[in-house]
Amino acid sequence: MKERRRSGGRVWLRVLAAVVLLLAAAAAVVLGIGIYILRGIDRVPINEENLYINEKLSGGGTAGTESDASGGGAVAGTPAQEQAARRAVVNIAVFGVDTRDVQSFSGGADTVMIASIDREAGRVCLTSILRDSWIDVAGYGSMKLTDVYRRYGPEIMIQTLNRKFQMNIADYVSVNMYRLADVVDLIGGIELEITQAEMEQINRYSGSQELLTAAGDVRLNGAQAAMYARIRQIDSDQERVRRQRNVLVGIYSRVRELPAVRYPSILRTLLEMTETSMTYSEIVSYLPLLSRDLRLDSLTIPGAVENAYGGQNYPGLEGKWVWVYDYDTAAQNLYRFIYEDA
Repeated sequence: MKERRRSGGRVWLRVLAAVVLLLAAAAAVVLGIGIYILRGIDRVPINEENLYINEKLSGGGTAGTESDASGGGAVAGTPAQEQAARRAVVNIAVFGVDTRDVQSFSGGADTVMIASIDREAGRVCLTSILRDSWIDVAGYGSMKLTDVYRRYGPEIMIQTLNRKFQMNIADYVSVNMYRLADVVDLIGGIELEITQAEMEQINRYSGSQELLTAAGDVRLNGAQAAMYARIRQIDSDQERVRRQRNVLVGIYSRVRELPAVRYPSILRTLLEMTETSMTYSEIVSYLPLLSRDLRLDSLTIPGAVENAYGGQNYPGLEGKWVWVYDYDTAAQNLYRFIYEDA
């Protein structure tokens, strides 16, 4: 009987040792993948104290006006509004940088988006803000939104978005748009619906050796997708940002079709074309969203609600194409879109 107990003890010791070894091996794999991915991160921390974060937004309330408070301007709302605001929505600024240098994140912000991630609701809101919005920047005067990034970088850009749109953005991701083609090619292209006019622009300017032969549902390679996102001659700024969103959604949809074993290499390539204030652990925490059926909603500011003027003849700004609109109204519209329309 004693010998049997000793034998049983040895079995359990061997099982425990095997479990420890398996956990150690798993940890080594995870660590190896983590180091592989981490090397691709170009991380630039920013000082949250300078970002004019609307602290009241996550504590209840609805968007108010810029003058409501020095830190943001949220005012008390209805119980439903307060409940909506308490949801753990993370707002991240996304900037598409117009550059021809594969290593650079300097240049105008050709794309300005706020990505609002609501894990609880399984919803991602993509708000595009037109790059030619005429905006005042605290301490620097007024200028186009695209030039805020070009002249002063992501920190002042986030501060300006938070101040004018009553947001609580604390992180950003800047994308080198010149590298967009690399990602699309890595995942085997993306499927989009295009018009005849868009097809002609893609064939004429993308530089791709493959020509599209028909409009409609097509698979675009990297060069074609990059050109599609940059088309500006045939219609409007609103249509251009719609195309940019389509590319992002197309990439997301295509990645979801791929086996999870491909994610590390894809993420590494994505990170190589981005600069971000987010940490490695924060980035990895969003990976499980790829396995979920997310609801993707989009908004463009300004729209009809903001009573925007777009043109070259605005008093005092003759010769410059700008969008001029009511930012208080835009802030309230943005709040409703993110927090109340779920």
